Amino acid sequence: MIALLALALLAAEPRPAAAQKVAVWTIQPVDGISAGAAQVLVDVVATELAKTGRFQVVGRADLTALLGYERQRQVLGCTESGCLAEIGGAVGAELVLSGQAGRIGSQNRLSLLLVDARKAVTVARVARFTAPTEDALSAAVPGLVAELVAAVPVAGAPDAPATSAALLQRADALAKAGRQAEAAAELDRYPVLFPEGADRCFAAFKAGVAWEAASRRAVAADRFAAVGADLACQKSGPNAAGNALARAGTLYEGLGMAAQASDAFGRLVALPGVTDPSLRAKVEAARMRLDGGPAR
Repeated sequence: MIALLALALLAAEPRPAAAQKVAVWTIQPVDGISAGAAQVLVDVVATELAKTGRFQVVGRADLTALLGYERQRQVLGCTESGCLAEIGGAVGAELVLSGQAGRIGSQNRLSLLLVDARKAVTVARVARFTAPTEDALSAAVPGLVAELVAAVPVAGAPDAPATSAALLQRADALAKAGRQAEAAAELDRYPVLFPEGADRCFAAFKAGVAWEAASRRAVAADRFAAVGADLACQKSGPNAAGNALARAGTLYEGLGMAAQASDAFGRLVALPGVTDPSLRAKVEAARMRLDGGPAR
């Protein structure tokens, strides 16, 4: 049952009505980066975006054809949000990507900027230092693109926040205002809106906390159980996953849901990588429960 909940709550794939169109505009070369290398980086970025399957990518060659020579000359060197939004509007793209590559000290630095063309606001900004070689710059692209994609809400979602961070901030504000159920419902949207989001496990755990604070203990237990059973969450933070399983087991036990409690405690006992001393004590208590002895 917990595995099914994990699949439903954390790994559900959204089904957007249509892929968002992203215009990959330029990567400006500065201080030691050749124009040729920067142009190749543009193509690498466009390819990585296309690989995600979430976007209809308009590359630089396509932009040149759509904008025309005169318009392209007018926007040459455009890097600001307002200007990039104009480019997006001109080619019918919802998002526009731009960037910069340069040498600073003994390292290269590659930065990428994603702008919402409809609102003329920055959706995400990421950057990474690399070794001072063109190979290292190219190798950094997949990771940077993944970070950008993780911050963009899935197309077609109603009342979607601009970024994953904005969703977490909204939920936190609701919780602080005492609107725990609303905060929990907002956090439940995270894996649907941001399936690649870096804070997916954290949001699910926080949803459990908020549902528990809203006196919805069964729902809270389900959220904690889903976090603890998710392999990606276990790998990225075994102690956090273990604490989620411990909370799930305790809640299920208090609700008289013996089978679910046993499942959660069993997963906790079998969880590898636990290092936190207080959690180890909970593991031993869970083991005693499963063995029929008194819990500590």
